[in-house]
Amino acid sequence: MANVGKVLALRQPRVTAHENTPDFAPPAYTNPGQSALRAVPGRVVVGASGRGASSSQTEPCALFSEVSPSDRQMILSAARQKTVPPRDCIFVQGDAARHVYLVIEGYVKIHQVGTTGNEVILRLMSPGDLIKASATGSRGVHTSTAQAIQSCNVLSWEAATFEALLERHPVLRRNEVKIHGQLLTDMEDRFREMSTEGVAHRLSRQIVRLLSKIGEQVNGDMMINLSQGELAQLTGTTLFTVSRQLSKWERKGFVTARRNTILVHDPDALLEAAS
Repeated sequence: MANVGKVLALRQPRVTAHENTPDFAPPAYTNPGQSALRAVPGRVVVGASGRGASSSQTEPCALFSEVSPSDRQMILSAARQKTVPPRDCIFVQGDAARHVYLVIEGYVKIHQVGTTGNEVILRLMSPGDLIKASATGSRGVHTSTAQAIQSCNVLSWEAATFEALLERHPVLRRNEVKIHGQLLTDMEDRFREMSTEGVAHRLSRQIVRLLSKIGEQVNGDMMINLSQGELAQLTGTTLFTVSRQLSKWERKGFVTARRNTILVHDPDALLEAAS
């Protein structure tokens, strides 16, 4: 399949962190061969002189697309870095939306709890992703909860400061609109799949998407750090149904399902199942 190479190439093994890692330098995107380079949040590598790295070295995130290095540094200087322990919440559903966040390392799940107490995962955020409530300020509240799947680092801007930056930098405003437009498109795709496709197709498509979003290479395979229950929430089905389907794929050698991880041995087969 033509897309398999793209899926496998989207995630690289983590680079071990060093004590002298510069500020705003997620270890996964630091180039150890060029000590003068600093990894700026969102897969953007910038030299100490402010010059951007070549496109072959890094993949710029959507928020900083076409933002000049000097403007990018100014925008980043207004943010504060925060480390969030595994399973801790960055904010909780109903909290006042006083900050805007950018993930720079680790993964965050955005989820909601319904009136019956059932939880649903809306989306997963990875390095370079912007986390922002649809309404911010004194009257804005978060309609969902942001929880770290693993230890992660985020940048935080006060909502009023970020809004001022959007006013000052039209390119940044345009990028933010595109980001929210893509989130809406992704939600529409998932809604269509839940309405028109069976569980096996939905589950295989979701796993393939997760490979490029939060997948990590482990001994030649791809690993997703999610429980089967969380996978069920993402696909709009039950834990029992997900467990049964993963067991079928495990017997065929496609995956290995563990308590809190899914190890994918054959992305080709899952892509075939999703077609």
